[in-house]
Amino acid sequence: MRPGTTLGDEVRLGNYVEVKNSSVGDRSKISHLSYVGDAEIGRDVNIGCGFVTCNSDGGPVKRRTVIEDGAFVGSASQAVAPVRLGAGCFVATGTTVTEDVPAGAMAISRGRQTTKAGYARKYAARRTAPKP
Repeated sequence: MRPGTTLGDEVRLGNYVEVKNSSVGDRSKISHLSYVGDAEIGRDVNIGCGFVTCNSDGGPVKRRTVIEDGAFVGSASQAVAPVRLGAGCFVATGTTVTEDVPAGAMAISRGRQTTKAGYARKYAARRTAPKP
């Protein structure tokens, strides 16, 4: 925990969770390997493993992320501030949230997987080839 952090009652923080300048409401859970900075987390929020609040655009001003009561945030997701995740919303695993998510809505943003048969072998051969 870093400066400016307040935790409500029965909050659970997993291993390797960093919380900075944020409030976390009662009974909320932030699983391991997550960074929550400059955020307001409501009550009964579940944040999965590997969640990151992206709160800076490179300048000195930090943007805020708000996650309202009862929201569920899947693993390996990011919230690009400023953004609000509404009460009871659901963020699918692997999603990058760049727009507000209304209460009770589901947000999902993933690129389609493309599998290229035999490409790993070609790539490995290029990596190990002698340099001119």
